[in-house]
Amino acid sequence: MMKGWVRLHRQIEHWKFYFKEPFDRSHAWIDLFMLANHANGNVVIRGNIIEIKRGQVGYSDLQLSRRWQWSRKKVENFLNWLEKDQQIVQQKNRLLNIKTIINYDKYQPEVDNRVDNRVDNRVGTNNNNNNNNNENKLPPYPPRGDLIRGKKDPYANYKVI
Repeated sequence: MMKGWVRLHRQIEHWKFYFKEPFDRSHAWIDLFMLANHANGNVVIRGNIIEIKRGQVGYSDLQLSRRWQWSRKKVENFLNWLEKDQQIVQQKNRLLNIKTIINYDKYQPEVDNRVDNRVDNRVGTNNNNNNNNNENKLPPYPPRGDLIRGKKDPYANYKVI
């Protein structure tokens, strides 16, 4: 089994294929992480201020059913299955069904975005000549729509593993 984690930017949902088809369970699970608050906050529902903490999802089952292109019953069954599997805890009230991802901090540790916490442990690294390598670097993923407009695919010569 592979270890470690990858960062997944929330803007991936703007990719043209993200909502193209109804979600499967894996896609819905990843989407819950993207919908979860990364910091404590509040939401106003029908004039009531409700606190949504880090790692909680403040979307109703109806909103999720529309987003995932599922029936409400399928959403309810999936969330109940996640709760039974001890992946989430649901807090249902008359205004909102808050889903708390149990190990959110394990999967999404808080990172100070102002500082890169990686350490370069290589001996004798010299970064003075980085300008020569800049033209070979690729963006993390193609900007949305560039491939449609007939621009050259920067990933055409790379093999997907």
